[in-house]
Amino acid sequence: MKLLLPVLVIFALASTSTAFLLPSCPIPSTFSWSSSSSNTRLGASIYDDINAAMKQAMKDKAKEKLSALRNIKSAFGTALKEEGAAESLPDEKAIAILTKLRKQRLESIEMFQKGNRDDMVQAEQAELAILEAYLPQLADEATTREWVAAAIVESGAKAKSDMGKVMGVMMKKHKGKTDNKLVSKLVGEMLG
Repeated sequence: MKLLLPVLVIFALASTSTAFLLPSCPIPSTFSWSSSSSNTRLGASIYDDINAAMKQAMKDKAKEKLSALRNIKSAFGTALKEEGAAESLPDEKAIAILTKLRKQRLESIEMFQKGNRDDMVQAEQAELAILEAYLPQLADEATTREWVAAAIVESGAKAKSDMGKVMGVMMKKHKGKTDNKLVSKLVGEMLG
């Protein structure tokens, strides 16, 4: 403890903006000035990518893109408030939010198509394209079919009433990698 106090004083004085002249004092060899590498990130997070894309859309005066990015940022902001004092969202939560927004866009497109509102369909499709740029690619139908077949075997499902078991296995192993509507359709076909 006696040795730690001088080191802390030196560290505190060295980190202030005012320069102090201190007599030379040996620093213990166990003390390390290097910062932890756990705080460094190799690539930008989805949250940071959205912020950067918003700034670029403002500079480019791309109104539609900026509107879509603001909607995403708003959903992220809501999630941050729920989290507490977090400054950024982890990618897993950002992907969950983007997936939810994608589902909303798809439902809106379907409703606008039924209502013959082609202008709104185009606007929703444009926003959907921006959302999907930040989401991982979903598995194609052939891959999803293989995963569903494996989930049926693993869960021991025999009838449509066992659909929940299969969906549970799929969510556990392939969450965010498949289109849930497609999975439900395939499970229904295979157990039908």
